[in-house]
Amino acid sequence: MRGKIVRMDAGGTVACLGKADGAHIGQILEVYHATPRHRRLVGHVEVDQIFDDHYAHFRVRDGTLQKGDWVSLKRVRA
Repeated sequence: MRGKIVRMDAGGTVACLGKADGAHIGQILEVYHATPRHRRLVGHVEVDQIFDDHYAHFRVRDGTLQKGDWVSLKRVRA
């Protein structure tokens, strides 16, 4: 499950990730800044409101995020 940050303001962050993607309130997600060659962890967010099937609002827990960064559920390696 992953989506892109589409808006940031003093009230929090909105990403293209919603009910259809399996998001639920309280979920902690990782945030990555991606370039064509690299992906770097830049912080974590917590889902605090789900608008619909496609968008959710997040509270920034830590890190320095920017519009266009990727929000992703932490991958568990087997």
